[in-house]
Amino acid sequence: MLSTSPKWFAVVALSLLVVPCLAIVEVSCSDGFQEDCASFVKTFCQGIATNLIAPSDTASRCFAAKNGASCGLAAQNLGDGEAFPTVEDCETAFAAVSALCPQGGSAIFRQTPMTYQALPDTGRCGPPVND
Repeated sequence: MLSTSPKWFAVVALSLLVVPCLAIVEVSCSDGFQEDCASFVKTFCQGIATNLIAPSDTASRCFAAKNGASCGLAAQNLGDGEAFPTVEDCETAFAAVSALCPQGGSAIFRQTPMTYQALPDTGRCGPPVND
């Protein structure tokens, strides 16, 4: 029997998007504040594509959303060596999170060491931190 739930349709639609790229994406959803962070994905993904991320390190950025909310987007290298996140993987991961997780979440590709997180919050972005 086929399910008629919206989530089931989102999974089918997402599968159709992901299969041509040969990407296997695992998505985990968060419980919390709901905010649409999709409008910031392209800027974030293009901005980190030239960053070489060391093992266990994260590239992240906070974006001011509407009504005083914020969207934190992050890419973390879970691998053993340095890695460049690709724009394609980054955008595909966030598309999966946006389609399945209105309250944010994370997506990881089985064939790459990168995990991507969308973290909507009720608060504003904090001041920039310089390393």
